[in-house]
Amino acid sequence: MAVSHFDEKSGIVPCHTEWGRWWQTVDELHIEVTLPANTKSRDVKVNVTNSSITCQISGKTLFSGNLFRKVRGDDTLWTLEDNGTLLNIVLSKADFSEKETVWEAIMKDGSFKADPITYIEMSKKMDLEKLQIKITLSVKTTVKDILKSMYYEMMSNWVFSVRHSQNIKHIQYLNIRFYSDSAVRVRFAPSPTGQLHLGGFRTALYNYLFAKSKGGKYILRIEDTDRTRVVNNAVEQLQEDLKWLGIEFDEGPNNNGPYGPYIQSERLENYQKRTQQLLNSGHAYKCYCSEKRLELLRRDALRTRTIPRYDNKCRSLDDEELGRNEGKKYCIRFKLNQSDGFFNDLVYGHIARNVAAVEGDPIILKSDGFPTYHLANVVDDHDMKISHVLRGVEWQPSTSKHILLYKAFGWNPPNFGHLPLLINKDGTKLSKRQNDITINTYRLKGIYPEALLNFVISCGGGFVNNNEKNNVYIQPLSELVSKFDISLINSNSCQVPLDKLGYFNQAQLKIELNSDLGRKRTIEELKNIVQNTFSKDKSVELNLSEKHLNKILKWSINRITNINELIHENYKFIWLKPSESAIKSMDYDIDIVIKLKNHLINIDDFTIDNLGTVFKEFSKSNNIVYSNLMKMLRNIISGLKQGPGVSEIMVILGKEEVIDRLNKACLKG
Repeated sequence: MAVSHFDEKSGIVPCHTEWGRWWQTVDELHIEVTLPANTKSRDVKVNVTNSSITCQISGKTLFSGNLFRKVRGDDTLWTLEDNGTLLNIVLSKADFSEKETVWEAIMKDGSFKADPITYIEMSKKMDLEKLQIKITLSVKTTVKDILKSMYYEMMSNWVFSVRHSQNIKHIQYLNIRFYSDSAVRVRFAPSPTGQLHLGGFRTALYNYLFAKSKGGKYILRIEDTDRTRVVNNAVEQLQEDLKWLGIEFDEGPNNNGPYGPYIQSERLENYQKRTQQLLNSGHAYKCYCSEKRLELLRRDALRTRTIPRYDNKCRSLDDEELGRNEGKKYCIRFKLNQSDGFFNDLVYGHIARNVAAVEGDPIILKSDGFPTYHLANVVDDHDMKISHVLRGVEWQPSTSKHILLYKAFGWNPPNFGHLPLLINKDGTKLSKRQNDITINTYRLKGIYPEALLNFVISCGGGFVNNNEKNNVYIQPLSELVSKFDISLINSNSCQVPLDKLGYFNQAQLKIELNSDLGRKRTIEELKNIVQNTFSKDKSVELNLSEKHLNKILKWSINRITNINELIHENYKFIWLKPSESAIKSMDYDIDIVIKLKNHLINIDDFTIDNLGTVFKEFSKSNNIVYSNLMKMLRNIISGLKQGPGVSEIMVILGKEEVIDRLNKACLKG
């Protein structure tokens, strides 16, 4: 970046995207427009959220623009807009309490490659009161000018006032996490309680896409603190599933990283140390309440039809009560305070929730020494330097609680984004208890990983016009990475049309068959499937030549969604002749079959079109209804009463096999 952005003459201090997050904290910032009595009433609304400003009058948007503009191509640095949106913003030495030190640091290194601590310290030296006044007055001026340009005749008597929050404690200025894309660190943190399912895979995939699109790191962390639900070999199966899907992590179990171990049950000492830190600072306390008392609280809440919650009884125990409880079993609870745990959700926007108003103090360390999810994930995300947390929307209510934990520790929280709920067609939640939606199940069914990748992103957004309408398009993982945009993720619940997965798999099957390597691989897979299914019957002679299997795949490509279907009932005729018992149960004229067989022996042009002509001529010359002839032939050749055309069946089986099956039918006793 050119140093000219920082010269003293311009007076502009570089500001980071984190300033966009700061606006979310200014939840009390309002632009108030007071209309005189003789002016026609208009509903004037000015929203300042998520680094943008929008003005509306009577529901009509008059203006919408950014509060910040990019000053560097990699999207990592922004500055306050001074040429059209925010007017008259001038930040200079006067905006820093230790102005010389800070200003010299800025002037010295315009590329932001100095010691990160320098910039973190800057955030503590800014005069926030002056900064708030400057920004809010600028917003007021901007809005006034916008309205004046459109409604000048009414403006003379309008009175503008601006008020802003007095509760701002700090501004995250030039946070180290956002210096460059390479600083992005995300984690996929599943619990080993079963197999990876579609919902978990969606979370793993979107974290991977975000990390790799930003040149960041992707971490796998195993959250196994609930020991009662841990399933043996679940971690190994999870890693195998992710590898099959092409999702590789940079740090995790069995992959030495700088912030391990990456399994929570191996980090207990750290959680206990952090808990003691909260006890020492007065943000946590020991709770001696028995299970019996807690159960009574739950029952009482149900009886009075209120939400069950802990009553914080042990929060205020005096010395005498503490003495009586000495030696008793206890857990550690976190003290919730009566303030909003607000945050800017990357998907849902500004979220604020007063947790203490609806919940009791949560347990953070259980009596067995294991942490709860709330403590463990906050501590690990901080210690592993996680910059962004992308997880399911079911965790959104807990995030405000986690924000309070970060504040109690004195840590800056990461950015949070919550992925929308996945639902079935009937509106019910897609659940891990639906055993048929596990990744391993799809793998065994013959679903391609590329099909699953593209199917999942078609359900939740993150891409421009992705697979709109019924146009199914398969994109490789590398292409998905380059196109991913977190701002395009849907915020509404996403319906998962499981029946559409087959179309994605069929599209990938076509891609496989269009390449030499993919075709050979598919032929080998089909060969193994057929052998494993039918080779136990020693009387069965299977034609598994590469030429024959290739012909079958070409014929079936628009009929099947995966090659496993070729061994299903409707396609068994490809591999198996009708049984003797089936032949005996059929009603047909043997003489006609013999006559037709002898006629076909002399047919060299064994194609669909020519066979159709042959059958029509045969039915006419032998005084047989054509449709009856077709039904008879389909039955004795394939054992099917309905299915592909007879000519198609014969061509796919080949002349030799057809004659052999007709011979068998001629031997009907």
